Amino acid sequence: MMTRTLLWCALSSLAACARPAPPPPPTAPTPVTATFAFVGVSVIPMDRERVLADQTVLIGGGRIVAVGPADRLTVPAGAETIDGRGKFLIPGLADMHVHLLEGAADLPLFVAYGVTTIRQMAGAPEILALRAQVNDGRLLGPTIFTVGPLIDGDPPVWKAGTTVVTTPEQARRAVDEQQRAGYDQVKVYDNLGRAEYDAVVDEAAKVHIAVVGHVPERVGLARALAAHQASIEHLMGAFQLLQRPDSPFRDAEPALTGMTIANAAHLPERSMELAKWVDETRIPELARATAAAGVWSVPTLVTLQNARGPDELEAAWKLPPMRYASRAMRDWWNAPGHAAPTDPATRQRALALRAQIVRALRDAGARLLVGTDTPHPFVLPGWSVHDEMRYFVEAGLTPYQALWAATRGPAELLATQGGTIAAGARADLVLLDGNPLADIAAAARIRGVVVRGRWLSRARLDEELEKLAARTQ
Repeated sequence: MMTRTLLWCALSSLAACARPAPPPPPTAPTPVTATFAFVGVSVIPMDRERVLADQTVLIGGGRIVAVGPADRLTVPAGAETIDGRGKFLIPGLADMHVHLLEGAADLPLFVAYGVTTIRQMAGAPEILALRAQVNDGRLLGPTIFTVGPLIDGDPPVWKAGTTVVTTPEQARRAVDEQQRAGYDQVKVYDNLGRAEYDAVVDEAAKVHIAVVGHVPERVGLARALAAHQASIEHLMGAFQLLQRPDSPFRDAEPALTGMTIANAAHLPERSMELAKWVDETRIPELARATAAAGVWSVPTLVTLQNARGPDELEAAWKLPPMRYASRAMRDWWNAPGHAAPTDPATRQRALALRAQIVRALRDAGARLLVGTDTPHPFVLPGWSVHDEMRYFVEAGLTPYQALWAATRGPAELLATQGGTIAAGARADLVLLDGNPLADIAAAARIRGVVVRGRWLSRARLDEELEKLAARTQ
């Protein structure tokens, strides 16, 4: 059975908690100066829905130097050329809701599946150290953006790795400390009080750091939208706001138990009950309000979709990517109490509602992001991004819209020079065997990855995957 410490680590993802093998000793940074080019490749630049056929893409110094027709753009003498004929080039993918269960050990798994940017959603000094090592080339991994430690009320959902605030003054101080420490965003959590939430939002605006995360129960989704919270995770607060007039949960004071997350999908048992009383006719209204507020949504559909009941575990473990799950993941995912909700009808109702909300957000012009909440059960780092894009398409998005939510959208929220294939952009790219605009599953047919200007062939990616498979032997 999983220990309480390991459970915390799995959910809050402080790299030091799981006590993985330490990363290799620091070495001199690896400079990225090589020049190489994809020749004859079909480019999906993600500036709009289009494919540019027979292109040359020149890479140098970690950036895209030039993009142009293969018969016009000359490859410099001595540059390596990569045959792109019959293949498609897309920007690197992003997972906007990640928890690093085992720190550096998990990073190559993201890259192997084309994920070149991640947003770590539970911060700690150890994550800042990992970020620095990736940035200077000492570790192979995706570029890391990270929130600070969770900002929660009393009682906190998680005692470790949380900054507990009970006054507006404490809330402001927490924001200031995280901004000075170098975190990219601050994350609010379930039990934060209203006055403290308002103080976090106000102070964050003053020091120019975004507020993201959950919708605290005492705050509610309407107030979070009015506050223009930058991103809302897991579609939190939606079921509560959409309760029918005859719902026994309508306007009920939440029971703050100090442990509000009861299963793998950030849908506590109470929320599963809420699904039975949702007024579906109000979903478009909610979507329009989200769009008008300019709030990004990270639905993490994959967490509930991929959750498995006890009788489904054997089949789930036979899925090919699961051979790369670590021992800690296996122990957690097999542990009693972390399976999917036992009532199939209620689960299907919740799944259908979540897909309907995502479709309505798209229809309203609200902005969606791909995030997975990995490593929740059977939400494998890296691979789960492809699951999430597939679930977006099944919910009604086009393949382009799903791909946008994993490339251009994250770059816009994070204000990075990425998410597109254009001169000057950071060289994060994925070479594919097929066109993902025709079939989103083609995004997983990877021939190679460029991460921060470094080319990793299919053979090299397979080497990294075999190393990961070996850790479970």
